[in-house]
Amino acid sequence: DYTFGNVSAGNYTVTVSLSAYQNKTVSVTVTSGQTTTQNIDLTAVPASVLSGRVSDAASGGGISGAQCTLSPGNKQATTDTNGNYSYPNLTSGNYTVSVTAAKYQVKSGNVAVSAGQPATLNLALAAIPTGGIAGKITDSNTGSGLGSVICALSPGNRQATSDVNGDYSFTGVEIGTYTILAMKSGYQSKIQVVIVTAGNITTLNFSLIATGTNAGSLTGQVTVAGT
Repeated sequence: DYTFGNVSAGNYTVTVSLSAYQNKTVSVTVTSGQTTTQNIDLTAVPASVLSGRVSDAASGGGISGAQCTLSPGNKQATTDTNGNYSYPNLTSGNYTVSVTAAKYQVKSGNVAVSAGQPATLNLALAAIPTGGIAGKITDSNTGSGLGSVICALSPGNRQATSDVNGDYSFTGVEIGTYTILAMKSGYQSKIQVVIVTAGNITTLNFSLIATGTNAGSLTGQVTVAGT
């Protein structure tokens, strides 16, 4: 219900606006000394659906589990196994959809939604550039390859173990600077820094020293000068 008090006699217009409804204006005549009733019926704005597909920019395959954020409104949606998403019951207006997915670069797109009309926004995500690390771990004394050496990559908390020939590798490593800690029972651990570049395999070799092999001794004779 609505009421306007102390209105002088005359002709007026009343305009009503409400979110999700079409605005409406009506004319009304107010008579002196009387209460004039004017009911107003509002028509709901037809809802729209925004849908689309999130795909890999290189292969075109759908990306499942991608997180989509619609603004304004901060509405969330997750892509299905085929990379599809949808937002039902939208009012007309301009929207932005931002998408994040593991191992992909964030991407956003803009779309205009019209009342009662379906809208589509497809987004193709580019993979985050990656490279790799590979190398050989050897005994510093014999030069032979060392197997079963644990290699810990940081950041990322990944591990690799060298094979019987002492070879190890990490693939799909995002570009950046890392450290690798090589550890094996009976050997001194060693840590080194490595820089990973896009599309390249960076070589990082280790030479481990066996525990106790670097111990030595010092002998000599002490004499008194002049004797």
